[in-house]
Amino acid sequence: MKNIGSITTDEYDKMLDNFKNEQADILSKIDDYDNYDRKYYMTASRLLELLSKAKLIFESSEVMEKRQLLNYLLQNLSLEGEKLHYDLKKPYSMIASYIKRQDWLRGQDSNL
Repeated sequence: MKNIGSITTDEYDKMLDNFKNEQADILSKIDDYDNYDRKYYMTASRLLELLSKAKLIFESSEVMEKRQLLNYLLQNLSLEGEKLHYDLKKPYSMIASYIKRQDWLRGQDSNL
């Protein structure tokens, strides 16, 4: 007579292998997410550092480098009299829209 709910050693070993494989997959995914998160923050940090120096970099660049930078950042350029019109390419347009919004900035009392 077979006990209800009992498994053989082979069944146990197969289930254990499956659980260990699933655990390894999950741990690998967690590690991937951790690495992605670190890379994201490092990239964001470098971008903010570069943006803080953008004016200096642009002003000290050669004409061809300035042209390449503008082509990289801008689209739909047009000249109306002496006024230049342009659209920022993504993601720069999104960054600019956040900068224009006041509610994302820290309040004056945020360091109190």
